[in-house]
Amino acid sequence: MKICHIINMPDMSEMGEISRIIFNETEGEHIFCKLHDEKIPDADIYLLECFKNQKHFPKQILFHPPSGKKLISLIHSSEPCLPSKYSNIVVTITNAWQKRLKRLYNINSKMIYGGIDLDKYKNVKINYKNKVFGKITRPEAGKYHKDWNFIAKQLLDDNNFFSCRIISNNYKKINWIDHERTIYIEGVRINDYERKIKELSKLSVYTECHSDSGNAFIDTFCISVLEAMACGLPILALRGLQEPLVEVIGNAGIICNDIDEYRIKLNNLLLDDDLKEELGNKARERAKFFSKEKLINKWNKLFKEVLHE
Repeated sequence: MKICHIINMPDMSEMGEISRIIFNETEGEHIFCKLHDEKIPDADIYLLECFKNQKHFPKQILFHPPSGKKLISLIHSSEPCLPSKYSNIVVTITNAWQKRLKRLYNINSKMIYGGIDLDKYKNVKINYKNKVFGKITRPEAGKYHKDWNFIAKQLLDDNNFFSCRIISNNYKKINWIDHERTIYIEGVRINDYERKIKELSKLSVYTECHSDSGNAFIDTFCISVLEAMACGLPILALRGLQEPLVEVIGNAGIICNDIDEYRIKLNNLLLDDDLKEELGNKARERAKFFSKEKLINKWNKLFKEVLHE
């Protein structure tokens, strides 16, 4: 069984962890080519890695495998990301996104949760007495609520023992908090686990505060939150439009329904060391549900089903 991954990055090493686990650790011979290559290699199954970058449209939606071959579209991103019209099967990575595709586009899909290699995080120690909040992020519109900057700066101004750390894979400071106790750790690559873990271990609260307006960036799964959970970090998030994120967090964090509640609970959580530790332990336990072993088993089964249908 040969599986060809159709990607939009120069190399598989630059793809996200879900894609790399499937490529490196599931059964069969795995190869890749780029979406815009003129010629694609021969394979039994083509796995189209679907993202929202509009420079890949309409090529992504119209991608057609060679005659007689099978196509799986794996949905990584929110709209305008959609599967190829010629897919034999579409895969989503949360129940929330599976329901959204059905409700809005009448697209049926199979749900296989994302996962990570939990062994990488098992020895991480979090100091819950610290008062450090932050997150891993990309510099994209909709990743921050319009009031995030004001709230974060106000918390830092009101509490001189609070600090903030923003971990980014880019050198662009989006919604920059101009404050002496905000540190930006830039240029952290998606596959640089050691550096990500090192920086996450300096936090005591991991927080997500996406935009809740029409420009919201909706995460279909959010690997960065799962990485924080695996480290044992308590999670605090604004619900907004982030139902997939809420699904991943489960009971392992605090979900806020509006921005005022978010501001109050972030402040209170930073001050409550016992609650941070309690939620951190819950987060680490919840992360076990999203193991790479479970992901591998489900994808192995899917490849065999698609090949023989």
